[in-house]
Amino acid sequence: MLNNLILIANGSDTLEFLRHELKAYFEPYCRVVGYLSHQPLPDLRDVSHVFITTRTAEHYAIARQAVGDAQVPITVLNRFFELRKLKKLMQIPAGSTVPVMNNSRETAQEVIDDLLKARIDHLQYIPFHPGCTFDDPSIHYTIILSEPDVPPPPHVEVIDIGFRKIHIHDLIDIGRQLGVPVDREQAYLSAFIAEMTELAKLLGTSYTEVQKLHSQLQSTFQAVKDPIIACNEKGLISFMNDAASKWFGQGSHSMIGQPYTALREHEQLRPFFEQDGQEDTLLSIGHRQCIVSSQSIHNRQEHLGYVCTFKDVTEIQRLRNQLVQRGHTATYTFSDLMGQSQALTQTIELSKKMAVHNQSILLLGENGTGKELFAHAIHLHSQRKNGPFVAINCSSLPENLLESELFGYADGAFTGARKGGKPGLFEQADGGTIFLDEIGDISHSIQVKLLRVLQEKQIIPVGGTGILSVDCRVIAATNRNLEQAVLDGLFREDLYYRLAVLPIDIPSLKERKEDIPLIIADHLQKLGVNKTCSPEVMALLLRHDWPGNIRELKNVIEYAVTISEEPVILLCDLPQRLTSRLASPPTRSASWHDIETDERDMEILRALYPYYTMNKPVGRYQLARSPLLQSQGWTESSLRNKLKQLEQQGLVRSGTTRQGTVLTPKGLDVLNASNIRA
Repeated sequence: MLNNLILIANGSDTLEFLRHELKAYFEPYCRVVGYLSHQPLPDLRDVSHVFITTRTAEHYAIARQAVGDAQVPITVLNRFFELRKLKKLMQIPAGSTVPVMNNSRETAQEVIDDLLKARIDHLQYIPFHPGCTFDDPSIHYTIILSEPDVPPPPHVEVIDIGFRKIHIHDLIDIGRQLGVPVDREQAYLSAFIAEMTELAKLLGTSYTEVQKLHSQLQSTFQAVKDPIIACNEKGLISFMNDAASKWFGQGSHSMIGQPYTALREHEQLRPFFEQDGQEDTLLSIGHRQCIVSSQSIHNRQEHLGYVCTFKDVTEIQRLRNQLVQRGHTATYTFSDLMGQSQALTQTIELSKKMAVHNQSILLLGENGTGKELFAHAIHLHSQRKNGPFVAINCSSLPENLLESELFGYADGAFTGARKGGKPGLFEQADGGTIFLDEIGDISHSIQVKLLRVLQEKQIIPVGGTGILSVDCRVIAATNRNLEQAVLDGLFREDLYYRLAVLPIDIPSLKERKEDIPLIIADHLQKLGVNKTCSPEVMALLLRHDWPGNIRELKNVIEYAVTISEEPVILLCDLPQRLTSRLASPPTRSASWHDIETDERDMEILRALYPYYTMNKPVGRYQLARSPLLQSQGWTESSLRNKLKQLEQQGLVRSGTTRQGTVLTPKGLDVLNASNIRA
């Protein structure tokens, strides 16, 4: 379910500025909604987090009243000034009296407190707000935040220091609680360090200014719980927070300006402070297992150094478990699709091309072909991979329940409805992907509502009147012929063309039988079983049409594993319903009967069979040294000519020198027929 974050601010300009910052960090993983404190607030009991912009009791009371008795966290945002805009303050003579404008005395005092925390403390600040006047003739400067709350007289110079930005540690800490990916955190940290380093050069006109900048930067990174170490382009440590000093057993202040080689385990860390592109790497630091990564810091073409972060593996696992418990995550990638056949590889390549775009995808294929695995893989290959993946089988629920699941329902929509209503799956998939399996089974009324979502990107909850905008990609799947359903009047034509913008036909198992040995080997490995199939069993499995596709094949293998008591699965271990139809000798066909083979040919086919069951090619050098062929006097040279003949007959397939030779399904038929005749 998508987390809802609420921001409450006094002024519309402040609200818009801070909402933009929150959206930039949290979306599409969370939804950010803003409200003005003087306007009526809705019921906020179901939201994930509430942010307020000031520390006043009145502001907090407004937020607390909106969340009621719900355990919703309320956080006062820690904010800081952009140092680039504070440079003019450094040029004001020390001791000058300077009004600080804001919309109330309390908020003006908060700004003053933040200026003092930032060590901009050489001025005498006074809070200034509507109702105050410029009666003091000694006032020559005034500070505003974007817009003046009181018009200043002409002789007073206005210094705009802009809105205060949200402290980075607030974003990181709350982002971790809500499942924001670590790569978003890493990118923000790197950008922040790059900006601060550049500002150090920009503002470095005096030692005092550099010290103030350094102090603020250090306080920022002390708030981050993960160890962080930054080095400049010369390999000298420029930042090291307390978390890092605890890990390495060295004081953070004493290490500033020292080479990183003074750190313990510096040899392991050398690539992270000297080379670009060092991604997540598992290392042992002290007694901890941690993931270490670094990013190069650049400003335009200038290299400024590296920032290195350390993440405790235990903490990473805890956060990952939280995400899995929430559900709505994709788990399969394209590498989980077993097979090397041309039919499958072409479908995977087509799917990868379509994944990077944002149009709707329609997966077509028989039951058991792996349509849901393709949906998972497409999501994880798309630009929405960090968003939610929500899946539902449309044929598993009656019409009224399916409608409320897809589109949600309002408070009191029907008897037994949850108080406060419930968001639907489209709303929960906002920013990600929704997978609608068995789409061909939905009713006409659901088709109408689904068409609206695809056309307008909007939903209306059951029993509700408000319209909600949603941004999610739709992947649908069906084993039905939707084109025929359209002709029969069972499926809306306009909806079909909305869903089938990017259609993908998933090949059935009978269209890629050469993948059967690989699928079997992979499934046996996942079952933890060390068994192989006899040639007779493999030949029988290759002749079956597999109407239940991969699901049926896996069921057969699991049955055989349960029955088999030998290291090799035999015909007697297979289900009787299968063997009764297929265990008879194959008919005399061109697949093997018309092919002239002698015993010397069969010796090669028998030697290739063990590699066929493992789905591994074998080179001539290794094949010639197999016990079977070595005992018959075969050499690598004599094999070369014979393998060419067998390839011309379609019994083997040979690649380049490094790719080796494999037995083809046709060759397996010949080998099995030879065993039957013998």
